[in-house]
Amino acid sequence: MEANEIYLNRKRINSLEVPRDPLQVGVGRPLTFRLINYGAPVHLSFSAVDAGQFTEFTHQNIFVRDEMIFDLPIREDAYPGTFSINVVTGYGTVRDTIEVQVIRPKVVKEVAERQRTQYPVYVEPETSTPPVVQIFAIVGLFLYLLWWYVRVDLLNFTAFVLLFAGILVQWYSHRQG
Repeated sequence: MEANEIYLNRKRINSLEVPRDPLQVGVGRPLTFRLINYGAPVHLSFSAVDAGQFTEFTHQNIFVRDEMIFDLPIREDAYPGTFSINVVTGYGTVRDTIEVQVIRPKVVKEVAERQRTQYPVYVEPETSTPPVVQIFAIVGLFLYLLWWYVRVDLLNFTAFVLLFAGILVQWYSHRQG
């Protein structure tokens, strides 16, 4: 993350020093400002009235004590172009403008295809049921049906334990593999 520095109160009270060269930012990336105050705390106002096609940002009033980071988000679907950010401090007495160029990086097809092949191929995990689970299910159901016929509670309890053990074995076999 590259921060563009704005200096406040460095030369005198309410002085404002902004980057003179146009700032370049890629679409979908934030434009980051590092605000550095050398004097008393100050209010700083950012406004970008002609930036509607590049960002949702329009105006922000910031209280800067000493140093802070301010991010201005740029839209993912923005087209290349330019806009201005007005910076105001000293209750409107000190103003400056920052020019911003929104650029769309050129993607070479060859590089994009090479990067795409670097990702591992997704392998479908094995979803077969372990044989012990099938045996637990068959024996458990048989014991449960037998319990319906003879009404011995030990059969019902054993059927429940076997079915529950089958569920646990199935669960842990998928978690490990």
